[in-house]
Amino acid sequence: MVHTISSPSGWQLQLPLDPMFWPHALGYGVATFVPIPAFNGISRLLWQHIAFDAGVPPDETPYGYTGWLPGIVGALERPLYMASILAGAPEFIGVWLALKVAGGWKGYFEGQELPQKLKDGQPIILRGRALFNTSLIVIALSLIWALAGVAIIIWSLNGRWGLVVGAGGSLLTATYAFWLALWLWWRKKKKRASTTGAA
Repeated sequence: MVHTISSPSGWQLQLPLDPMFWPHALGYGVATFVPIPAFNGISRLLWQHIAFDAGVPPDETPYGYTGWLPGIVGALERPLYMASILAGAPEFIGVWLALKVAGGWKGYFEGQELPQKLKDGQPIILRGRALFNTSLIVIALSLIWALAGVAIIIWSLNGRWGLVVGAGGSLLTATYAFWLALWLWWRKKKKRASTTGAA
């Protein structure tokens, strides 16, 4: 069953009237797309922090090392988390996370060598523990947003729009505040490094 919106020129838009559709569209849409800019920024800043701690100069930290592929994986995994929870099969989340950890285990165990070299020519290797912790942070954020998406669906179906707006807005604010805090911390590190270098 659909509702048709017509324009004077004859253009038509058909919208589903199923009461189950829009709450699900809202929940999945918010969880999948809203946090993408913040997640990309957080991932890149985390990479910058661990690269700097490994000896990379502030102006040469690998801002783009995370690339576009992890962002796509993250955008796809959040609706998968949601679907598994709503279907009553949360064990899928554990399987998915096990696959992710297994795929990056070599880097977590051995570390990752960067193209840059230290001033003495020695290689720069990011510590495996730092890489693992960075991955855990991003995974935790994805899970939190997936749970929020499920909550939005349930609250919307029950007409509890105050919770949808309040909780959704709070999570959005907290996520972008975390991004801002990482950026401010990074600026402080860069400033300290430049001051030390000038001295």
